[in-house]
Amino acid sequence: MRLEKFSHKRSCLLSAAFGHESHVAPDSYVTSFRIVRDGMRFRVPPKGHGYVKWEEVQAVSFSEPLGWFVIQTSDGRTIRVTSRLYGMENMAEALLANVPRSHFDSRAHSVLADRASGHSPAPSR
Repeated sequence: MRLEKFSHKRSCLLSAAFGHESHVAPDSYVTSFRIVRDGMRFRVPPKGHGYVKWEEVQAVSFSEPLGWFVIQTSDGRTIRVTSRLYGMENMAEALLANVPRSHFDSRAHSVLADRASGHSPAPSR
């Protein structure tokens, strides 16, 4: 397996509506990653760096409205990865090859399979 590093330099602001109020809150997600033999190293500003072993991944879901993958780990961490991350094709291939199929929800698996085959994400709405 090739070890690769990719990055995505973009800030993210989430806008969420609660009742009649509208709130804008900063959130964080993976901005760069490196696939290694037994897992993935990643950077999540402002928190810093992280590492997850493939065997620690318990669930992978896809948030359609936000356009990101949510990776849950066995130690309770939540790792968010935008579907527009540069190099996402390589991350998709690595996740599909190293995480059991039963750990993916059907939409996440479908979108990752599309990305692994080189399809671009759908345009933003």
